Amino acid sequence: MTDLIARARGAATSGPDRTESGRPLALTAPLAGLAAGLVPLLVTSVVALTGWFAADAGAHGSTRDALRVGADAWLLGLGARLDLGGAAVGVVPFALTALAAWAAYRSGRWVGRSGGVTDDRQLALAVGLLALTHAALAVLVGVLASVGTARPHLGGAFLGALVLGVLAGGAGVVIGAARTADLLARVPGRVRTTADDVLRVAGLALLLLTAVSAVLLAGLYVAEFGTTANLVGALDLAPADVVALGLVGVLLVPNLLLLAASYLLGPGFAVGTGTIVSPSALDLGTVPALPFLSVLPETDPGSWTTALVALPPLCAAAAVLLLHRARPTTSWEAALVRGLGGGAAAGVALAVLAALGSGALGPGTMAVVGPAAGPVLLAGVVALGLGGGAAALLATWWRRRGGAPEAR
Repeated sequence: MTDLIARARGAATSGPDRTESGRPLALTAPLAGLAAGLVPLLVTSVVALTGWFAADAGAHGSTRDALRVGADAWLLGLGARLDLGGAAVGVVPFALTALAAWAAYRSGRWVGRSGGVTDDRQLALAVGLLALTHAALAVLVGVLASVGTARPHLGGAFLGALVLGVLAGGAGVVIGAARTADLLARVPGRVRTTADDVLRVAGLALLLLTAVSAVLLAGLYVAEFGTTANLVGALDLAPADVVALGLVGVLLVPNLLLLAASYLLGPGFAVGTGTIVSPSALDLGTVPALPFLSVLPETDPGSWTTALVALPPLCAAAAVLLLHRARPTTSWEAALVRGLGGGAAAGVALAVLAALGSGALGPGTMAVVGPAAGPVLLAGVVALGLGGGAAALLATWWRRRGGAPEAR
């Protein structure tokens, strides 16, 4: 009798949309969506409050103003433009985007591990509820943070939060529910292998290009350390303001790396309307006296800087060679798809980042800042695609020349 009662109770709490703990997905998924937004919002709000209090013990503005700044920073990380009366801020701070993506992924994993995602319908329900709740929270925060002098773009907040919830949160749900192998098994083996090769090459190429860009930036800041220090000193900042400025600099590191990568590709970037900074051209107007911009060149680049455009194709080539060493092939077709496709995919990814990482940073000439997505797309696909394709053909020729058997 006791056994029958226990079975009845278990059946009553394990319906098709319930987790193993008895909580329905209709509850856990929205809770995860709220957590995905509240965690990064809490981080940005605490940082804003700390900075506000550190600046003259909070003598300027109010607690509510500091909280609005934190909310605006989170919404900017989601891709929402901030309208400031006659000016605007539209550049996405990628460090905050990464924080928001991490929170969404962890929240999705919690939902997946709860045990209620066992089929495709439940998977779609979990991801949909998480993403929609995340997007609704972003719109609500945007409404509450809107004042006459600063208004987040609600459409951008909703779309950015929705996309991030689906991609990062959905990945977390799939991995947490151990559904990855099941989903991949439905993809034909050849397609799965080809896609895996292309994504691996693209990821490695982007990683190597990021590393090269970091070396370039580090070298420039070391060379211009005196100029940067003078700019900081000229601002006459209090110690707390210097710390705040350093924190902003850390948050902008991913965006600065994107500028360096766009420079290496050739199109370069703008730091104001009608300006250009590239290996082959330099046209700068009046640049704000910010320490982050101290490494901008002051004179026309020499002919040697044009050689820097060879670095991105070499990054793609190195990525292909690394993959070929681990997973060799003697198939010309597979090699070309691997090299050209991986390099082109990396170029497309850079163009997407360029579109998000460019826009307005204030009034006047600062209405145009960052790389242009179109030229970055063209240069990235061509340079990385050709570099990857050439390396793939060379590696395949070398392996066929050695008489090695087909490895795929």
